[in-house]
Amino acid sequence: MWIVKASKRSSQTTEQDSLPLTVTFACERCTTKHMLKVLSTSSFLCPVCGKEFELHIPEKLRTEGIVESCVLCQCPVYERSDFDQKLGVSVAVAGIIASLIFFGFDQIVPAFGVLGVATIIDWFLYRKLGKVVCCYRCEAQYRNYNRNWTYPECDLGLKERYDPLTKGMTEDPTAGWRQY
Repeated sequence: MWIVKASKRSSQTTEQDSLPLTVTFACERCTTKHMLKVLSTSSFLCPVCGKEFELHIPEKLRTEGIVESCVLCQCPVYERSDFDQKLGVSVAVAGIIASLIFFGFDQIVPAFGVLGVATIIDWFLYRKLGKVVCCYRCEAQYRNYNRNWTYPECDLGLKERYDPLTKGMTEDPTAGWRQY
């Protein structure tokens, strides 16, 4: 098990800096979410459906906490903000609705004030929450990893390559199209 030390990227030391590496993922069979805190075993058994996951833990992850590939499916990983998109959209929608109410009563300054407050809340939450490393294929999320390593940002081309357009279909939806 690897424990994260203080980050050199940030001068602030947080509670997360002393927590063990965690992997959050959903079971392919029953879609139950699981969190692994100790990556010392070579497999994980889903307690709900019994599916066994083989864990591929490289030496760099064990010793330095650097996530180079997913321990579940060995696909590449990328770093993104650990900001819940639903929360961000909810804050924006609430701000827009409140400002529209003020606009309806011809209160221009409070309407723009509400939009400004919603923007500041959204920005503050985005900055306050940390980063997370995600897998392109299984969307496993890694927290409390070594933040001194430079992780790539999300590449939409790779994301489309590892995440098919239609997960439930057995045939290619573009198979019959004419090629020019």
